[in-house]
Amino acid sequence: MVREVMKQMASPDPRTSTEAVAERRKQLEEYELQTASNATTSSAGALPSMQELLLEVVGLTALEPFRAKVEACKHNKERLELWDQLKLLAFTQAVGSMYTVVFQDTLRRVQIYIVEAHRVRCQLAKAAGGGEMGDLMALMGGQPGAPGETEEDVLMKEGAEFLMMSATTGGYFQTHHATHFVQHLKTEVSHQFAGLDMKTMLDEASLKEHLRELRVKIEGESAAQLFRKYFVPPDPPDHTNETIPLFEAQMKDLMDCHDFSLMLQSKLDQAFGMLCAHYNKMLFSQDSMAMSRVGASPVKAADRKRWPLAKVLPVTKRAHEIYFDPTAVAQLNSSQEVTDFFSLIYTSMERV
Repeated sequence: MVREVMKQMASPDPRTSTEAVAERRKQLEEYELQTASNATTSSAGALPSMQELLLEVVGLTALEPFRAKVEACKHNKERLELWDQLKLLAFTQAVGSMYTVVFQDTLRRVQIYIVEAHRVRCQLAKAAGGGEMGDLMALMGGQPGAPGETEEDVLMKEGAEFLMMSATTGGYFQTHHATHFVQHLKTEVSHQFAGLDMKTMLDEASLKEHLRELRVKIEGESAAQLFRKYFVPPDPPDHTNETIPLFEAQMKDLMDCHDFSLMLQSKLDQAFGMLCAHYNKMLFSQDSMAMSRVGASPVKAADRKRWPLAKVLPVTKRAHEIYFDPTAVAQLNSSQEVTDFFSLIYTSMERV
């Protein structure tokens, strides 16, 4: 695709300028679709590692087998403490999965778009003449490569280092903030559900409201700030001479845009809807099969509208599965806000 664009750029074009521009825009849009597909594949491939990381940090598995642990308790106080632990860790794992998948996918997607956009610019600049390629490399701050290394090799080396930020092994979140992030979630979950005991009855609306209020507590001033705090390295201190690499600087400029906040909020709203749909399917729908999955005996439809928290928690324990399903990534990126934001990264290429 890119080579075809370069070939047409370098050869005389008998069409009018308007036709040529329209054709090039169409080709770039097609290339953007391929980039979107590559980003989705990359994010989906990272899900197993991210799931393993999150479940380990949350530590819910330490309570298994839960029923046996409860039965082994000699005092009622010990049983209540176990149930409180289950409540804390189950909801932490559920919302932690939501935020981790959304944030990880967003970071990786932005990175891939930036690197791919630079690669296409590099190819087109090279086809247009060496001067433009030199200007591009000067902007990159690239140092001369090793013998036999082309300018494109140097450019892609910078890109590979940039992508390490979102790596599932040795990435920034994993090595610096996964534990701190989960602790932040635990604190807010504890505050939100402190007044609910195992016999507290919840209908669909009240459960959704608890989760909505929890989101407000977790996100604070904005989801974008939360994302940058835990998933993106901070800028170097002002008193140092350290500079931010171009790829990272461009990414942070994009994240300062209002459109980025809108896009991220749209993805979180989509993820929140998936969580609410999970509870609806497993607890509040009229599907008797769904009722059997939570161990409920047959009851009248009218009585299915409310459940004690003790029955909600087993469903909550499995909520993480909806986000670590490979199809979840495409669903999280299905809104128009997401499409519009990532299209912006390619818009400037029309003038290259």
